[in-house]
Amino acid sequence: MNRIKPYFKGKDARDLEDLLEGVYVYQSNYKLQNLALWVPLATVEFAILDMLGHISGKSIGELIGTIHNREIAVYQANGDRGISAEKTIEQMLKEVEESKAKAVKFKVGGRMSNNYESPAGRTEKLIPLVRKTFGDKMVCYADSNGSYTADEAIRIGKLLEEYKMDFYDAFLDYSNKLVKKGKKLVICGDVNTAHKEIDLARPKENSKTSGFLQIEREWMDKFFSHNYHDTFRMFNDEPENYSWWDQVTRARDRNVGWRIDYFFVSDNFKKNVKDAFIMPDVMGSDHCPVGIDIQI
Repeated sequence: MNRIKPYFKGKDARDLEDLLEGVYVYQSNYKLQNLALWVPLATVEFAILDMLGHISGKSIGELIGTIHNREIAVYQANGDRGISAEKTIEQMLKEVEESKAKAVKFKVGGRMSNNYESPAGRTEKLIPLVRKTFGDKMVCYADSNGSYTADEAIRIGKLLEEYKMDFYDAFLDYSNKLVKKGKKLVICGDVNTAHKEIDLARPKENSKTSGFLQIEREWMDKFFSHNYHDTFRMFNDEPENYSWWDQVTRARDRNVGWRIDYFFVSDNFKKNVKDAFIMPDVMGSDHCPVGIDIQI
């Protein structure tokens, strides 16, 4: 730190990008290795950004760019690699029960292992098992510690994209089995996905946000292709109809929302639905009630 601090004294903090380049040359700091330079430099950088934020009345995130997630769940980490997927889940359940964490982080692959892991096949078992065990509400992170070559990293990344879909596909299979038995289905809940651009206020800004990812929207297309219906869109094709708003940003005051709460019906019950509605004026949650009128 003593090699870095003097360089910044008397400089204009608004020229931060140029300063970060200049300090690298100052006193030949470029000869330092890794953490010896970058940790103290990051400390100074964050201190300057924090100062600029206080002066301008903005958070560091707002100074840098667009904030996509204002609330981030603190995760419970599981550090073991050399055990089975089932044993890992057993440990994670115990740790989450103790910490009441809203997110989990689990290890995949080996550690700087060039694709090797032990037990073999652990990652492929663990990824879907984590989602199945903790449900769709849990925020899940995976830590590979440089385990993979580029090709294998892409393959594992695709598995991580798909594991959220495992729950959805199991749900679709179960629903189809009930319909085949002659059951008439009314399915309701918070699906956590806006289906079309009309279903959220800012589709372009959220195209890479969970809840409006292409893979999630494609699953809903798949679901509807099996003769299920979004009851609200049976009666209303207007925009700006939402059921969830971010509380931190007071998005409800501006109606910057998402429609992620649904009533679905199977095709054999569609004619029984007489109306579908959203009740945005009912307060008490970041969601509002949605409903349908049916004739039995």
